[in-house]
Amino acid sequence: MGCHGEPGLSTLSLPLSPAALTEQMVSLLTDSSDSDRSFIPFNPTSRTQEVVLLLNSFGGTSNEVLGVFAELAVLELEKRNIKVVRLMLGPLVTSLKMSGLACTVWLLPDGEAQGDFGRDKALELWDAPVDVVAWRR
Repeated sequence: MGCHGEPGLSTLSLPLSPAALTEQMVSLLTDSSDSDRSFIPFNPTSRTQEVVLLLNSFGGTSNEVLGVFAELAVLELEKRNIKVVRLMLGPLVTSLKMSGLACTVWLLPDGEAQGDFGRDKALELWDAPVDVVAWRR
């Protein structure tokens, strides 16, 4: 379910274990063979790919629970030769204390600059200080 009540991709018979749910989420996010949802070019046969991982609480999920899912997501990504180089978790986009979490994976550009925007520039911008209401570091 989306944070505004939109229907989700599928309905699951719960309870799944946190590890099984995380594996399913990471698989959906990194499966390049899915023509409906695959727009991020993950390549399991290439060198280690680097990502920024965000886990968002919709407001009703504690940071402790997000921490468990973050650890599991890092392990699942490592199994796919994907290295998490930055991790952020917390109530980033909330919806009236709704239970649940969202997982976002940003595949960084490879080490070679693509135009002026390579890996180092992407991380420099990610790490830059910000001063806005809805984004905390």
